[in-house]
Amino acid sequence: FPVTINIDAHTDTRVDLQPHSGNPISRLAKEFSSKLKIWQVGIHGIANSKSTLDCVSQNQQKVTYYSQCKNIHLELDRIIHEGWLSEATPVFLSVDFDAFPPEYASGVSAVNGRGLPWEFMYTFSKLLQERNQKLVALGIYEYNPLYDSISANGAKAIAQFLVSF
Repeated sequence: FPVTINIDAHTDTRVDLQPHSGNPISRLAKEFSSKLKIWQVGIHGIANSKSTLDCVSQNQQKVTYYSQCKNIHLELDRIIHEGWLSEATPVFLSVDFDAFPPEYASGVSAVNGRGLPWEFMYTFSKLLQERNQKLVALGIYEYNPLYDSISANGAKAIAQFLVSF
């Protein structure tokens, strides 16, 4: 099955009738429940309600919490060992910009006071490219240039990240 890797501070698994930025992962899980695996990376326990975390455990999803990201190579190896990811698994990488600290991600709707270090993305993308050859799509979400800093730190960080692919 394909894998969606969602790098985010929030699971985006709210269960609401109307689509919005808080429920795209729950909509994916519902629509493709038997055909898609979802790996949530960088999740903050404090930024997610019990009901959104319950939604993760009820679906075919794995979670790597923020505190586990310092050993992302071990987490990636665990995901591979458990059969979730191989060199040939189609991958969609979803990067929600609010997973990063405010010095880069001031132009988001939910600024994260303790975001993932920007170096994490470079390390993670390199590891992913070494262990998987089927990145099908990459999406950057919740970045709004109107709210970025005057020096456009967010835009520059996103551009540098995209060049790494």
